[in-house]
Amino acid sequence: PPFQPSFSCRWRSPPRLAHLTASTTWLHLIADVTDLSTYDPNLHLAPPLGTPDDRQALCEGVRTQVIDAIAVDHTPYTYEEKTVSFATAPVGAIGLELALPSLWQQLVEPGGLSPLELWQALSTAPAQCLAQKPARCVVNAPLEFVLFDPQDSWQVEPQALRSRSRNSHLLGQTLQGRVKRTFSATSS
Repeated sequence: PPFQPSFSCRWRSPPRLAHLTASTTWLHLIADVTDLSTYDPNLHLAPPLGTPDDRQALCEGVRTQVIDAIAVDHTPYTYEEKTVSFATAPVGAIGLELALPSLWQQLVEPGGLSPLELWQALSTAPAQCLAQKPARCVVNAPLEFVLFDPQDSWQVEPQALRSRSRNSHLLGQTLQGRVKRTFSATSS
């Protein structure tokens, strides 16, 4: 049977129970079964991609905070592991460099999510789901933030990726927006 969302996006104020959270992956927000016409093994995911209506329901769930967080679920594989049939390919795809620009291009630019809603679903909300304090910008404290240029247009090619893996359905596509640098307590 086709994928069925397990929540109703008609909720305007989701019930807030301290132990109840929900997330979806970034790929389920930008892709659906219509993207499977070539059976690209890089789109073999678990759970599988749903219909366009399912994708829209997930986007609405993020927008209304019924879904708390967007998971990147970066799952690198070798070329050999992913150059098999769709059904036998391992589940997953890379996402660390691709999630933010893809979500920005497909959800923020057209107006489906505000920049703040996207940032919250990718950063503060996941931290809160894990009972962690969200990062703060404080004088004399370690840095933890992302420098993102929403105007930078770039071609997704293997040599343009910092990941050693290349398993992405976005290879050869142009993305609008790019992470320029990340800062964390262990880097500068």
